[in-house]
Amino acid sequence: MAKRSAVRNLTRANELRTSLAASGVVGTWEWDLVNRCIYYDADAADLLVGDRSLAGQPIDGITGLTNVHPDDREWMMRDLVKAVECGGLFLVEYRVVNPDRSVRWLLCRGRIYRGEGGQAVRGRGIIIDITESREASDPGEGYVAQPSLHEENAIVQATDRCLEARAALEQHGAVHLVRKMDELLLAVGFELARSEDREQASRLH
Repeated sequence: MAKRSAVRNLTRANELRTSLAASGVVGTWEWDLVNRCIYYDADAADLLVGDRSLAGQPIDGITGLTNVHPDDREWMMRDLVKAVECGGLFLVEYRVVNPDRSVRWLLCRGRIYRGEGGQAVRGRGIIIDITESREASDPGEGYVAQPSLHEENAIVQATDRCLEARAALEQHGAVHLVRKMDELLLAVGFELARSEDREQASRLH
């Protein structure tokens, strides 16, 4: 029975990854600002560093941007420092370069959290592939932006809460609840990707 359960769990995990990719969600991350390192899931580690084995491992900031387009890396690092200082929600649109030299556009939605003393201590977020919608419009340039609170729609807030809950459950060691949260994150992430597609489409008109 244990073997059958393990196979079923592996199948569900594969289905989750496939569905996330289909929705445009390509990874999640957590930023430890106190120790100056970032943690990626397997897909984000593969996309941004080129090494899936680094999933869940502490990665320094420069290494964490290994596959970011050379023209985007400098302004990204500079503007992310400003985003950390301000705290709260931030959005980043930037490019990564694949091993075959093709380019993908990513949208990163994240939030910076402060400790009791008011200092920024951590960040969490989700990465969405927006290559198709970007290529359908004027490619333009990447950016780091910080929407005001009234600009945060319900889906953005829901995504943020799901990521926070998942991290807490994982720290608690509640593996079965983490899987449930992954299923919820899948549904919310799918809606977030659809919302981004609608926003991108509206910019074309």
